[in-house]
Amino acid sequence: MNSIFKGKKLNLEVFGGSHEPVLGFKLLGFPKTAIDFSKVLEDIKRRKPTDLGTTPRIEKDEFIIVSGIKNNQTTGDAIEIHFKNKNVRKKDYSIFYDHPRPGHVDYVIREKYKDEKMIYGSSVFSGRMTLPMVVAGSLCKQALNYEFESKLVQVGTLTDISKLDDYLKEIMKKGDSVGGIVEVRVKNVEVGLGGPLFSRLSAKIAQTVLSIPGTKGIEFGAGFDSTNLLGSEFNDLIINQDGKTKTNNSGGISGGISNGNEIIVRVSFRPPSSIALPQLTYNFKTNQIEELVIEGRHDVAYVRRVLVVVENMIALALLDEKL
Repeated sequence: MNSIFKGKKLNLEVFGGSHEPVLGFKLLGFPKTAIDFSKVLEDIKRRKPTDLGTTPRIEKDEFIIVSGIKNNQTTGDAIEIHFKNKNVRKKDYSIFYDHPRPGHVDYVIREKYKDEKMIYGSSVFSGRMTLPMVVAGSLCKQALNYEFESKLVQVGTLTDISKLDDYLKEIMKKGDSVGGIVEVRVKNVEVGLGGPLFSRLSAKIAQTVLSIPGTKGIEFGAGFDSTNLLGSEFNDLIINQDGKTKTNNSGGISGGISNGNEIIVRVSFRPPSSIALPQLTYNFKTNQIEELVIEGRHDVAYVRRVLVVVENMIALALLDEKL
């Protein structure tokens, strides 16, 4: 199964699934440029589940360049890159077609696609699909002269991220999971990317970022807190001829167009659905509400792994506007 982002210049097709033999992407419209694969490998490493609270499923994440890159240069042709899935355990998911996990995609897969195989690893709906998204976005970052910074703002109810491991140990003891908020800042973005209405830069960033599995919300600059401000408090006063502003409540985007200030994006991620706590939920095989016990290898705090994913999906949106 595949999913396609269709931009003004760039088309990104992501295909495969979490437990299929191969997953990957095809990127069309990408310019000719040099690629530093050490930076791509670093982004892949940042996504890996190596921290406390992330899935025990480890894949090598080695990639195969099918087309579009030769001698560390993009050729201008379609870039196609594949990854192999080797560490799969389909048996962990076999019960979820009839006894769907609450809050997960199992039920809607059953109703829409009628395909039990799509339950395995959640197929194309899985967080595993962020691997091709990260690599495609990593290429986009290298075609831009922007500086990306990201951080965890909140995990569960915790805002002091220095205490994160201790906090997650308590969540894991309970057999539960947590979501969180990620903030990304992009510097050196020029004035003029985007446009009105359906061409708004913020709308395009929202499209690419909210395509990431687990996302539940997005805000720019002061975001939802803008409703608590007066106009005199929200307005970003311009302080020089370059358009630099005293504050940045607009998050670097005015009227849907980049204004030359730092772009600030915050994204909320839901808690993972696959928790160890027993849950009472409907079984379609027995037509009864029954206890569901989920076993397998699942993230407790998936949000720890997504900073680079958010960065790179923002890069996809920005490059599509810049070309």
